[in-house]
Amino acid sequence: MQSAIGPGDRLRPERAERREGGDSAQPMKGPGDQLRPEHAERRDRKSGNNSNQDPAERRENPLVTTDRLDHVHLYVTDRPAAVAWYARVLGLKPYGPWDDADPAPDHPVFLAPAIGGAHVVSLFTGAHPEGGDRTVAFHANARAFLGFAAALPHQDVAALDGSPLTAKGHHDYGMAITFNFLDPAGNHLELVTYDHAAVRADLAGAPQ
Repeated sequence: MQSAIGPGDRLRPERAERREGGDSAQPMKGPGDQLRPEHAERRDRKSGNNSNQDPAERRENPLVTTDRLDHVHLYVTDRPAAVAWYARVLGLKPYGPWDDADPAPDHPVFLAPAIGGAHVVSLFTGAHPEGGDRTVAFHANARAFLGFAAALPHQDVAALDGSPLTAKGHHDYGMAITFNFLDPAGNHLELVTYDHAAVRADLAGAPQ
């Protein structure tokens, strides 16, 4: 007659296998034990841990991807006069519904190319910054650039040293040709063209 099976007698097969395996049995994983690769990857993504990411790949994923330079801030002491100058010399006009030539001091006047497009300059009232290279460059095609050169010297356009700017005052950087000059408040401006071959040939015969 078989005796009754007590708690320490016959085990379920999986428990018996674990006991018989001795040291070869796999212990249960604790919180600090190694995770399977796919689990570790999921955890890293959730926690934001990118320590295993290749440095080159991190460089290719910036915080934000910008599509262009939007606008610059310029400071002038007489804003209505500056608005008129930028229209007369560079063809920039007040932009959008905020077309007041002299709004509140803490609000800029937005200027945009007269031919269309978004604003490129925000004019504020105040003294312009000093020191360092603070040049703001405006692009022109060959025809517009040469038209500007042909109009020099002009009473509205002074070189950076305050003298009248002439056509011979351009700078040839190989791939780009520029003129550098001042606005009425002393801000450093630049006119640049990349149609260098056609412009260079024409400027070679420009008068002094």
